[in-house]
Amino acid sequence: IVLAILFWWSGVVRYIPNDRLGILEKLWSFRGSVSNGFIALNREAGYQPEVVRGGLHFFMPFQYSMHRANLVTIPQGQIGYVFARDGKPLPPTQTLASNTDADDFQDVRGFLEK
Repeated sequence: IVLAILFWWSGVVRYIPNDRLGILEKLWSFRGSVSNGFIALNREAGYQPEVVRGGLHFFMPFQYSMHRANLVTIPQGQIGYVFARDGKPLPPTQTLASNTDADDFQDVRGFLEK
């Protein structure tokens, strides 16, 4: 029983239900922490750009923290508003941004690097 509790507490195995998603936060890394921005694009410690979908996932023990969030779905015919906390700012003359290069915001790394 002690090994099972240690195994669960270490975060080696994490389960995400299919109606939720996981946001990974790397707690430590030999590459240091994020130097600029909010998302760790170069595998540093911090929030990782990849989103974890539903299912059973395996991680290095004591290296990651998993934050679960509700899956956001926007009904057809509705408009969704995305507020980006990282990435290049819009030019002063531009009010809205396009998401064509970011594959409907499913590619976080592509959205932040372009």
